Amino acid sequence: MEQLPSNIRVATWIGTHCLLKLAATQGLVDSRLTAFVAYLSELLTAEDIVSWDSRGGALIVTGMGDPLPDDMEPVASMHELIESVREISASQLYGAFNPHEVRGYLENAMQLSDMPLAYYDFVKLRQYEVDDGWGNPLVPKDLEACRNAA
Repeated sequence: MEQLPSNIRVATWIGTHCLLKLAATQGLVDSRLTAFVAYLSELLTAEDIVSWDSRGGALIVTGMGDPLPDDMEPVASMHELIESVREISASQLYGAFNPHEVRGYLENAMQLSDMPLAYYDFVKLRQYEVDDGWGNPLVPKDLEACRNAA
């Protein structure tokens, strides 16, 4: 979907909302998922992306193909959603930036969580588009602008 942002930081952040929405819809409250969402959300302000990425492996929920904890497995689409959200950034770490891939993973996450497109002001969120996909870490005023666009 061309209207979705391809900025990896912003797209990942939107992906975390998809995770939170599905968890809320399913009545799932889990500290392991909360830690994963917090970790992914840190990408918005991460100065060192490689260092940020390396910390993800220490989580119980990593989104990198590992099995989910047993009590999370029954939640329909959760495993696929977690992997899609993680792949928004993971797929872009060590290769050439592919905006269609970023948008594809985000679109999949939005569909799996049934997140309505109307929830976001994509015009505002696309102002962070950059040639390399990552852009600079967001500063407080940019973070506030993102929050206001959701």
